[in-house]
Amino acid sequence: MKDLFTKQDILGLKWKILLAVLCLMLAGGIYYYADIMNTQMARNLQIARGNLQLARTNIDQIEDEEATIIEYIGRYQELETDGVVNPEDRLQLIERITEIREDNDLFPISVNIGEQLSMELLYDQSEQDPGGPVNINSTTLELSLPLLHENDLTRLLDGLLNTPGLYMPQECIISLSNPNATNFIVLAQHQRANCVVSWFTFNVNPPQNNNRNF
Repeated sequence: MKDLFTKQDILGLKWKILLAVLCLMLAGGIYYYADIMNTQMARNLQIARGNLQLARTNIDQIEDEEATIIEYIGRYQELETDGVVNPEDRLQLIERITEIREDNDLFPISVNIGEQLSMELLYDQSEQDPGGPVNINSTTLELSLPLLHENDLTRLLDGLLNTPGLYMPQECIISLSNPNATNFIVLAQHQRANCVVSWFTFNVNPPQNNNRNF
């Protein structure tokens, strides 16, 4: 029986099959590459949308912070001018008390400055966008001086409260220097005052995890 296909026909068919396989492989590679590109584009689109949302959130936060700054900048400047948001300057305080004594002809004043304690202030729970942490610092001052009369104590406290800063007298005790004395006509140190004053400052840039309650 005579063959239907010659050797030449078989060789030609093999090349066509090989070409078809190569085309299928090429088409598969293109499809696979297109799928990868589509996935990457979808991922990039998702990232871009996330970045856009983050940018919008940051813009809204900046606008809120700007409104807050505008609302409170005047008060903050007053606090800064008064020295309430500045670090404690103990040497300056001693110098100021010396000035008060000299200006009012007071007797020598004994000053004891205690350790500074710090506590983080809590924001109102209704505040949606609270700012950064703020610490309030407290230092106890103990002042003691002889008195010619009670007005000496008044002058001292008035001078201290008019000093830049936030001072709050807690208590003052006046006692007789000599309980047995009966003659107060002679100008002398008949009385002595002992006062406890709280000195407050605010720290708007407190160290992290370094707060102590008082």
